[in-house]
Formats: sequence, C-alpha cells, structure tokens
Amino acid sequence: MCEDLEKQYNALLHEYQKCVEKKMAPEDYQQYNEILFSAHSLGIEGNSYTINDTKALKELGLGVVPTNKPLVETMEMLDHFHAYEQMFDSTQCPLTEDYILSLHATLTHHTISYRHPGATPGEYTTMDMGAGDTLFGDHEQLIKKVPDLLQHTERTIEKGLPPMFVAAIFTGTSYIFILSETATDVWPAFCPTKSFFRQDTPSSSLHANPRRSTSVP
Repeated sequence: MCEDLEKQYNALLHEYQKCVEKKMAPEDYQQYNEILFSAHSLGIEGNSYTINDTKALKELGLGVVPTNKPLVETMEMLDHFHAYEQMFDSTQCPLTEDYILSLHATLTHHTISYRHPGATPGEYTTMDMGAGDTLFGDHEQLIKKVPDLLQHTERTIEKGLPPMFVAAIFTGTSYIFILSETATDVWPAFCPTKSFFRQDTPSSSLHANPRRSTSVP
C-alpha cells in the first residue's frame, strides 16, 4: 500500500511543481503559499477574510481598507503572516516547547487577550479545551505529554519522510497521546513497509527533510 502511496505522491508533487511552482519566481511562490495558507487556516477558525482580502492585506498592510471586516480579524491575519514568516526563517530549529510557544506568542500577539480575556500569548491554556462536541481532557495532563509528542515528531522528521506523511503521523500521534499515557511508534501502524527508509534513494523533494523543504505538497 505504501509503495502505491509513494508513487501517487511523487506523481502529484511532480505535476504540482510543473504546473504551479516552476511557473513562479521563488519569492512569488512563497507569498502565494503564505496567502493561501493564511486565508484557509484562519477561515477554519471563523475569520471572514477571503483569499482576495488576504492578498490585498499582504500587499498593502495597514494601508488596506477592509470592507465590513472587524479590526480583530485584520490583526489576526497580520499576526498569522508574522508567525508564518517566523516559522520559515527558523526551519533549522529543533521542534521544542519553547519553539512552539514562541510561534504561538507571535500568532496570537494582538488578539488572544480580546478573544479569551486572561489568556497570554505564548503560554499554555489554564483550562480544559474542546472543539465542537469533542473535549480533550485534563489540560494539565495533556501539557505534560507535549515534550514526548515533540520528541516523537523529531524522530519521524529525521527518517526523511515526505512532509505530508510527517504531518499525517503527527496528527495520528497527537490522538494517541491524548487517549493514552504513552505513544508507541505510529509509523509501523500507518505504513508497515520500510520502503521509505531505504538508504539508496536519491535526494529529492519527495524524500526531503521537512525542516529543509518549503515545497507545499
């Protein structure tokens, strides 16, 4: 199954690079990704900025005059830009609690105290959290598991898997850490073959270390 996934991923990545990435200058491609990622990421959270709104804000900054947009949404989008750029400027940094909390501080700098009075940018929650009908359990116990989750993800990154596979494993591992006291290696359950770990595979964006890859798929 995994070999088929590898072939599909490789084919899609090649097609994407040919049709999208290679047709842009590197700086334009970077901004293109930043705009799309910011618009969709915050859209999931309820921000009403469209892709065109996001593009205008990215290009004009505070010089833009958004129509029917709350100020908090504008500041939220600007903070997202800054966090995105901070992340890409620090791709060689290890995945640690301090690193994640520093990104959180940038991401929520102007908005968290408005949306959640008493909360502080760059600090863990002080109450149990949920999403929709799902409650995530005791926040203090979950916070204690973060270092192990990040260490597990670091080990996954070091295996040289494609970035999208690392993201899938991280998501699965997160749920295991939420549901159990310890997490075993998720990768064998996700994909039992070792084809991705072979040492003779030429270096390419398919097998690039996500910490060094800025390609979107």
